Amino acid sequence: MIKFLSNKQFHLLKTVLCAVFFCFSNLVAAESDYNKILIQADEIKTTDHTKSVHLVNLIKSPEKLPPAMLSYYYYLKAYHAAYSGDYDNGIINYKKSIAASDDSLLNYRARISLANIYGVKRNAGLTMEYLIPALEESERVKDKEHKHNGLLVAAIVYSQFGLHQQALEVTSALLKDEPANRVLCYALAVKHESEHYQNTSADEQTINSDALRCRDAGQLLPSVAISSYVIYKNLKNKEFQKAKEKITNLMPDVEKTNYKIYISEYTYLLGAAQYGLDDYASAETQLKKSIEMNSRAGKTRPVIDSLLLLSNIKEKQKQFSEALHYYKRYSEAEKYYNEDLSSQKISFQLAKLQLFNKNQQIELLEKNNSLLKLEGELTATEAAKNRLFIILLVICLFSISYFTIKTLRSRKMYRTLAENDNLTGISNRYHFTQKMKLCIEQSSKSNQVDSFIIFDLDLFKQINDTYGHLTGDWVLEAVVHHCKQFVRNVDIFGRIGGEEFAVYMPACTAEKAALFAEILRDAISIIDCSGSGHPISITASFGVTSTDRSGYELRQLFRDADLALYKSKDSGRNRVTVFNSAESEI
Repeated sequence: MIKFLSNKQFHLLKTVLCAVFFCFSNLVAAESDYNKILIQADEIKTTDHTKSVHLVNLIKSPEKLPPAMLSYYYYLKAYHAAYSGDYDNGIINYKKSIAASDDSLLNYRARISLANIYGVKRNAGLTMEYLIPALEESERVKDKEHKHNGLLVAAIVYSQFGLHQQALEVTSALLKDEPANRVLCYALAVKHESEHYQNTSADEQTINSDALRCRDAGQLLPSVAISSYVIYKNLKNKEFQKAKEKITNLMPDVEKTNYKIYISEYTYLLGAAQYGLDDYASAETQLKKSIEMNSRAGKTRPVIDSLLLLSNIKEKQKQFSEALHYYKRYSEAEKYYNEDLSSQKISFQLAKLQLFNKNQQIELLEKNNSLLKLEGELTATEAAKNRLFIILLVICLFSISYFTIKTLRSRKMYRTLAENDNLTGISNRYHFTQKMKLCIEQSSKSNQVDSFIIFDLDLFKQINDTYGHLTGDWVLEAVVHHCKQFVRNVDIFGRIGGEEFAVYMPACTAEKAALFAEILRDAISIIDCSGSGHPISITASFGVTSTDRSGYELRQLFRDADLALYKSKDSGRNRVTVFNSAESEI
């Protein structure tokens, strides 16, 4: 064809072909460079987060990337967003990553990460929706590092839902498999966290050794997380100066992580150490700073403990109005935290039950399909084989019956778990309020006077902090055991918060309820605590109201009883106060 072209046309064609080849070469080179950038950003995302973000931001037109690389790009953008606390953008980008490509390994990593984020956001249903399929898929993942990542996320999720024993079991199995440094260090962090909350912490030397090991491996984030449990030990042992010095030494590393959750926690720890050293002005500054830093995270443990210490500081400074203000905020935050943790544990178990039921249904369907297939085959065989079909039919029916009974028993068990407090056995807050609503509705129709009591154990946190949560659990069980002896069959008795309880008494006036509250108060104050193994005593403060004082509205009854309770606390604790509408501003 070329011989028919003029010289001018030939040179023009040559120029065009060269330009096309040059553009194609540049495009291939650019894609190769982008792939190297993404791989490098992935490799350093935990050791040098800032540089990883910078590398990904070098890609200015991600929409031009091929699907596999675009999926990788969205995965890293999601990781960076979640790392910085922007969970909503993290979720969006992880889902974009899954949609952009069918890369099974990258999709597995994105699903594991989504389970982690939904765990942080306290959404048990969505956590399980992504976690269980991802863990099932992990059996087919050949890359050992990514398989370990999946197990690590499972351990983190268990820890987030307060299931510390399960978290310990997963991390123990994971550590035995000798994972790479990153997974090893995060697994150690989860292990020490779970041991801390179960009051089985390792000795200070072991914790320091694990923290140093991770720091030397370039894993700064888990290193500072592990170190915090030494500081908690120091504070518990009243080694306040030692705690302050360790925090001061670690703070540059903590700030270097750019991880707000740990920065705020260390800020709280510094405030707690300064409080222990009677440096109230400095402590107040740090505690307020920690609360402000946690404003987006909600009612976290550092926020709750900061509010209590601020209340104590104001009380020591004889600023009683502010002390009460902070104590109310602390009480509300503590109640919310415990209710949330309890409800999330229940939601987690219910989500597992739903998956269990779903798997049972699939299994039954598979059995039925197998049965139908056998039936079709056996109809064409001789009569002698019909006896085998009948035997198989009986076996299958027996299996179906067995799994049906097992499912019903599981549902009954989880219904009990959903309705009752797993420590004391009485109604949890959700079930208590549902029963209370029904009673209020019935009583309102006949104008029957019912009474409502809220009581709270005095200085309960001090018992936990001084003698541990096992002793605290002993106290809660002992209080419920003694109080149940006096509660009527028609009364509703529930645990509505950490150390807060309530009794709804149908057909009972406020005066009679106050006498009943005095009986409970007296019963609690004389509990023999020698069985706890510690020299402790228990008292409680009570708030009482009734429907003829507060009306037939659940929210108002809670509000007025709470106000009366706060007045009991403010008046010196270990007493009963009846709500008086004329003195509603307590």
